[in-house]
Order: sequence, then structure tokens, then C-alpha cells
Amino acid sequence: MFYDKIENPIDNKSKWNKILSIYSSSYDYNDFEKEITKVNKSTNAYYINDDKEKLSLIMWSVFKSKLLGFSEEKVYDYKNRNIFESNIYDIIKTISELDSVKEYSKLQEILLDEEIKSYYENFFSIEDNNVTLASSFEVANDYSYNTVFTVTVGAANLYKFLIDYINSISSKEGDFLIKFNECGKYIIVNIYSSIFNLTDVYDSLSVVMKENYGFHYDNIYNVLSGDLDDYISIKNRTYFNLNDYNNSRCLVIFKSLDSVLYSYVVNHLDIMVSYKDGKMNILDYISNSVTDRVLQELISRTAKTNKDYYDLANSDEINKLRKYINDRITSNMTDILKDNLYLKDGDYKVSVVLGDNKAFDIDASVFMYAIRNLTNTLILKDSGIDRAFKIRIKNECIFKKVDPNKFCLDKSFTDKLLYNEDVMKAYEDELNNIKSDITKLNELEGMFTGTATSEERQQIAANMKDLLEHFNE
Repeated sequence: MFYDKIENPIDNKSKWNKILSIYSSSYDYNDFEKEITKVNKSTNAYYINDDKEKLSLIMWSVFKSKLLGFSEEKVYDYKNRNIFESNIYDIIKTISELDSVKEYSKLQEILLDEEIKSYYENFFSIEDNNVTLASSFEVANDYSYNTVFTVTVGAANLYKFLIDYINSISSKEGDFLIKFNECGKYIIVNIYSSIFNLTDVYDSLSVVMKENYGFHYDNIYNVLSGDLDDYISIKNRTYFNLNDYNNSRCLVIFKSLDSVLYSYVVNHLDIMVSYKDGKMNILDYISNSVTDRVLQELISRTAKTNKDYYDLANSDEINKLRKYINDRITSNMTDILKDNLYLKDGDYKVSVVLGDNKAFDIDASVFMYAIRNLTNTLILKDSGIDRAFKIRIKNECIFKKVDPNKFCLDKSFTDKLLYNEDVMKAYEDELNNIKSDITKLNELEGMFTGTATSEERQQIAANMKDLLEHFNE
């Protein structure tokens, strides 16, 4: 079953370690999401232009055949739905009279016509190096294409890969929707699919990958996707961009890790951990870490040069202030941690009483940053934390309508996928049983007809005929 091939991202050791590494150094949720979803942008292009030109000609051929293949009723319908403009009839006439385009220079001449170009760009468009390829007008705007297969391709082979994939999926009479940014040495290619053509898309990708080992690289940095194999990963997206997917998954992970880690720390404040050049319990560690962060921000606002910063950081005044703030945080720590800081938003302030009815306000994120820094240290001391993280993520998935067993999939998508496959299997089994019964009844009819009397044969034949007609209804 296709579903069983998909790996849960949090069960992938390399991806999970990367998630924990990013989480442990995140100041707040925005930091975490930015790092998890970060794509290395590049303005340099390393693809081979001849291959791109060849693909352009292929896409022109696809575009032309689709446009000229529309019935008059279809054109009229698309015009009424504003998919086509009022000039569509002239465009169809012009394109139908064009000779076959075999040279890229000829295609460039044709696309000087802005009206023709506007229709062609439904199939092949480039905006700020973001490329979209679609096999039809319908697919280019089809929201049922809610699954994304992702592969990472070396730029030198980018357009060769695309040509091979498009040829492969087209040989199955399948549609395609592909998006990527063509700059950089390693290109993340997103191939979109509906639930009905998952297998065809995956099979075509697998064939292209197996036949061209130099094309692709592993998807280890695509941490929110579920691997189907070493090179192909999969995820859902609710809307046409992936922002909703990224945000929902990052929230599930971040909140789950915060909840488990915070609870553990509050209940184990006496555990010894390392900080700078010494060892101290968690309570003292948080106090020291928060104090250092507060003073760092204070000195940064005051110092104008590196020398100013160094002199101020090592001054007697700052050292006295460090000890005073540290003592006040330590004495208030129990009450501070009772306030469930991990549930507070970024604007929440922790008020630390300084004396004389004065207080010092510190962002709750400063405390949470210190606690997150302990992630890997505490996992080494207690592996149960790691298991608790994953259990909490699965529980959180249920509330966020994410598949708890395949973190990369929406629950609704999984339900449809499993429902469709189960129903189709039951249907095929039942159909095979019926066909088998029909074969047996045909054999019975022949057997009885050959051994019975004339009158009996007629009656058996009549009964068999009635039964066969019942199965054929």
C-alpha cells in the first residue's frame, strides 16, 4: 500500500536531530519556523540553457495540442469562466496556422506576441526565477493537487530531469504540475499531485531517478516531508502555497517540545548541567543564562564600539549588577516558573522585583531560550524525554487535524487515501469473485447440458441463463 511506504519525518533520525538542533537554539517560534523552512536563496544560475530551450519547445507542443484540442463548447465554457479572454478565438486561429516549431529562436519570435505568451504562460511561466510547469489549463489552477512530491536535483541536470519526468508521466497519459526556483547549485523541485494519480507520479519519479543517479541528492534538509525513499519525499498542502503546511507543522513541533521540556525542567531543577566553565543545577543555570542575556542586551544598547562593549562588560558596575539581578531572579524562580511561560506569547514580560517597590521586566522568551538550550543535554541524561517529545507531537497532531502516524500528511488526506484504497481493493476482490462465479456457472451449464436428458438440459440451461443475466446486470 502506498501509505505504508511513507516515512514519518520524526522517525527519521537525521531529520529529528536537525529539528532538535534548531529548536534548542531558537529564541522564539519565529526563529524556529524560519530555520526549519529556510531555503538557501541564490541568484546564480547553473543549469544548462540548451536543455531549458529544449523543454520550452516540448511545453509549446503540449500547449498547442491542448489548446487546439478543445471543443467549441469547452472554449465557450472557459471564456464564460474567465479562464480564457475574449481574444481566445483569434489566438486559436493564429496558433492553428503556425508551422511546427523546431527551433527555440522561432518560439521566441512567436512569444513576442503578448497575447499568445499570456496563454502559453499557463503551461510554462517564470517569475523571479520561480518556474511553474503545467500540463493543462485545468491543472495549473486545480486545488485538488494537494500533495507535493519533492526531489533535490543538481542544477546541471535540472532541465534534463524535467524532460525525462514529463516524458515519463505523459506516457501514462498523466497530468503534471511542477514548481521550483531555478537558481542555485542544488534545486528543490516540487511535483504536485492529486490523490488519484499518486502512484503514477511516484512511479514516474522513481524510474527517472533510478535511470539517472547523477541527477539527484537526498532530501535530508527537507525536514518536514516524509521520505518515500532516499531521494523522494512527500507532504500535503492545504492551499496553493506551502506556507500553511509549514506553519501548521512547525507549530505542532514547537509547542509539543516546549510543553514537554518545560514540565521536565520545572520538576528537575536540581539536575546538574554545564554552563560556561562550571557545573550548576538547572535553577542556577537558568538564573545565570537569563542574567547574562539581559546584561548583554543592556550593554549592546549602551556601547558604541567593540572596546566600549568590552570595557563595560568587565566593569565593576556591571559585575555588581550581574550579581544583584542574578540573586533576584534566583529568589523569584519558583514563582516565575509556576506561570507556565511556555504558553505565553512573545509580548509577555516576567516582572522581577528589585526592591523599593521597583521591578525589572524581562521577556518570557529569554527564560524559554535558556530552557531550550538544555534540550540535547537533558536528552543525554534521560532518553525518556526524546520519547515524550514524539508522543506529545502525535497527540498534538490529532488536535491540529494532522495524521499522527505520518506527520507530513493531513488527517483528511489520509482518510481519503486509505478509504479509496480499501474500497477499490474490496471492489476488485468482489469483481474477481463474480467473474470466477460466472466462469464456474458457464462450466456447470456445459457439464449439465452434456449429461442430462433433453428436457433436463433445457431446464438447466434456462436456470443458468437466468443466473448469468443476474450477474451481468
